Amino acid sequence: MILIGLRYIAMLKDGDFMNQDISGMRCLVTGAGGFLGSHLVASLISKGAVVTGFGRTPFGPHFEDGIKPKWILGSFDNEKEVTRACEGQDCIFHLLNSSTPASATLNPASDITSNVVPSIHLLEACKLAKVKKFIFASSGGTVYGAATQIPTTETAKAHPISAYGVSKLTIENYLAFFGHIHELDYRILRITNPYGPGQSPFKQQGVVATFIHAALQNQPINIWGDGSAVRDYIYISDVIDAFTEILTHTGEDRIFNIGSGTGKSISEVWQDIKKMINPKSKIIYHASRKLDVPVSIVDTTLMQNKTTWRPKINWNNGLKMTRDWMIDQHSPISSIKVQ
Repeated sequence: MILIGLRYIAMLKDGDFMNQDISGMRCLVTGAGGFLGSHLVASLISKGAVVTGFGRTPFGPHFEDGIKPKWILGSFDNEKEVTRACEGQDCIFHLLNSSTPASATLNPASDITSNVVPSIHLLEACKLAKVKKFIFASSGGTVYGAATQIPTTETAKAHPISAYGVSKLTIENYLAFFGHIHELDYRILRITNPYGPGQSPFKQQGVVATFIHAALQNQPINIWGDGSAVRDYIYISDVIDAFTEILTHTGEDRIFNIGSGTGKSISEVWQDIKKMINPKSKIIYHASRKLDVPVSIVDTTLMQNKTTWRPKINWNNGLKMTRDWMIDQHSPISSIKVQ
């Protein structure tokens, strides 16, 4: 894992930052045992924050070398456990989500009861606990839907075509409601397609992890549609950098796109992985899905203008680091020649 620098840059010309040290800041991370959460926890702890993880599983792929949070075992749909977790916290990072775009579309009612309703209870708990800041991991790849403006800015109309995007946007709207009625200080990061070490190839979290694992194991690659769908991929450390940067943001903007600002088709992703690993596996094409948008690329100008954040890891280096981590985690793969 690549940890980001230890300092937050103060006093940008637009006044959106304070000179703030997060040492001792009490942060709760929901979904701390997951891909994004475990990386975020490690980064926050390295900067001196007092971090508590919340979830059913008290571990993550990057809780190592003594970098472990406090942990509250609990279920997200249990209001009492969520309320207890928020007590005494300065900031909440809400990363927990139990659905994927495919699973949410198959059962949207379950997506609402397992993600939207508990998120509202979490906001109620924040109000009671007088939490100072709330940061939500939304989805830049699904909230906008089939956008006509590419790259898509935060001011573009949000018109999700998947149940997953609908639930993310619903939570965003409830955040705006709590911000207006209860003066909750919140920020929303609309993240595109994160990838990198720690991402499971078995949970339908992203095509990069799935493709690399399949390639290393000489397994066939499954592609829905003709492979022309374009996505914006961003390396995990750049995502975590955005989370820690937005923690000290004091400006009026509330929603920020987080992505690389460039797009690659599914076929291009596979070709790049194929060149890097030299697999013998083949592609199996499946019928396209109505929930998949044809092109998703976000404009990150606002985040770059209002903060010091910039995406730093280029595509090829990110792929190599992800591949190397997966080789370490999922051996044996001795039959595959890796360049």
